[in-house]
Formats: sequence, structure tokens, C-alpha cells
Amino acid sequence: MKLTGFKSPAMVAEMKKKPGSGANLVEVIKELVAANRLLFRQGVVDAYGHVSARHPQIPDAFLIASGKTPALVSADHIVELDLDGREIRGIPQSLYLERFIHAEIYRARSDVGAVVRQSRLSIIPKTTWPLAS
Repeated sequence: MKLTGFKSPAMVAEMKKKPGSGANLVEVIKELVAANRLLFRQGVVDAYGHVSARHPQIPDAFLIASGKTPALVSADHIVELDLDGREIRGIPQSLYLERFIHAEIYRARSDVGAVVRQSRLSIIPKTTWPLAS
């Protein structure tokens, strides 16, 4: 799974039938660390933004960094959360309160593979578009 792409509903359905299938967890964690740092360097997220990725082997879970600025995220900061925002694996650390927003997006949209939360006013107009009814 690449963070730049999304899984189709058919792929998600297939993953739900075969728990443990999908991308390698270590690779997704590496991509998530890289995404945090890259989006910070490019000015897409500021010190308070964050990135998450759907867990590659547990469709009802996601990966997110602990409460660190994206510029400082390392693999040690990545935790696994369920769709209620509760930690299921990882070193206990402080967590973003906005993790619940990520959780609800993953719960509502099985086709979403990653979520970026940011609050930079210069970026917000570029991130919205009309939703199909």
C-alpha cells in the first residue's frame, strides 16, 4: 500500500476476507514516517498536523504517530489504534486528540487508505472539493 494511493472497495473487501494480507507493516510504518517528514518539509502540515495510514493487515485499525511534531516522527513513535481511537499496540505515549477524527473517517470510508490532518490556512482551500451525492 502506498500512502499516495487509495485501496478500492474490492481490495478492502478482499483484505477483510483474508486478515493478515496486504502490505508489510514495517514498510507502511516507513512510509508513514516519511510522509510525516515530507509533508512538514513541504509546508503541507505544520507542527500540529499529522498523518495516519490504515493498518495493512487489520482493516479496523490504523497507524499514527504519537503526539510529536511531524518533523520529528520516527518509527518508534508510530502506534496502532482501533477505530475507537484506543491504542492496541505500541509503546504507551501521549496521543493526538484528533485521532478520533482519523478513526471516524476510517470507520465511515473503507476505501480510505490514509488521512492528513492539517490547519494551515494557505492549504485548506486546496483540500476541499464537492462530494458526489
